[in-house]
Amino acid sequence: MNALTWLLWAGAALTLISSTRNPWYLGITVLSVLAVQLSVASWSAVRQSLVISSTLSVVSVLFNVLTAHIGDRVMLQLPASWPIVGGPLTLNALVYGLCTALALTTAIIVGITVYAALDGFEILRLIPPGFSSVAVAVALAGTIFPSAVRAFHDIREAQTIRGIPSTQSIRLSWLLSSMLHHGFTYALALAETLECRGYGRMRPSWKEYSALGCLLCGTLGLILGLLGTNGVVTGIAVGLVLLGLSLFVILIWPRILQLPWDRPHRLSLAMTILSLSILWGTLLLQPQILQYSTYPTLTLPPLALYPTLAAALLALPTLTIGT
Repeated sequence: MNALTWLLWAGAALTLISSTRNPWYLGITVLSVLAVQLSVASWSAVRQSLVISSTLSVVSVLFNVLTAHIGDRVMLQLPASWPIVGGPLTLNALVYGLCTALALTTAIIVGITVYAALDGFEILRLIPPGFSSVAVAVALAGTIFPSAVRAFHDIREAQTIRGIPSTQSIRLSWLLSSMLHHGFTYALALAETLECRGYGRMRPSWKEYSALGCLLCGTLGLILGLLGTNGVVTGIAVGLVLLGLSLFVILIWPRILQLPWDRPHRLSLAMTILSLSILWGTLLLQPQILQYSTYPTLTLPPLALYPTLAAALLALPTLTIGT
């Protein structure tokens, strides 16, 4: 898949996990993005993402169980005199914590997959010239996780050279110092390279400012409309988002045409757009089928056709990645 398809695929997955806490849809989404990751990344990268997501999931579940004392299914009663954790520990909080853990796992897998498969040069070609400075800042911010992984391996290598057992835990200060060293070194090298090539000197035009303004206002209005269940605000916000996206597409259309567009790329793009269309259509027309909460009563989550189809379509790019 080319850069545009990867960005749309990641956007579809992140939109789905941020719009629902239904464990059926979240579980299908996790399996779909994991299938895509297995087709583009090595087993070591998959194992690292699973370890990181498992650690964060355990923390998320424990925090939710110990702090959310709401629900009709009480598992354990702690003394009320205990600060924060005192009170009933409910199965409702446990299930909600597991749903949140599925969403976190999906976000981590999507991030690692896109980082492993995305072509940085294609991304740079898609960015309008006026937003190149913002793109550089985002790219540098995206090196935090790779720097942490690289720092972890460097510390393990230093321990092996000095005869320190690998079972010894790594101190946080070691990891932070090594991560900062790698991050600043890479940032300075990249900044010097871009400065020599004159990258980022162009100011955004009024068309680019208009597109950005429509996107920001539309996104804010969409959030307010969905939270307040106001159909008028949501409709206006969707219109602004579509207008902003249309302006951006018009600005970068010559750059989009330069991307590879053979048959596998077109099929991947079509499946990703279909998944996004089903998801946004569900959010606008039937948002109630995405809503699920374990509070105050724990019930069996519903399973509808359209969100299930949108989540399953995220796995279909695996059929075209190898071709």
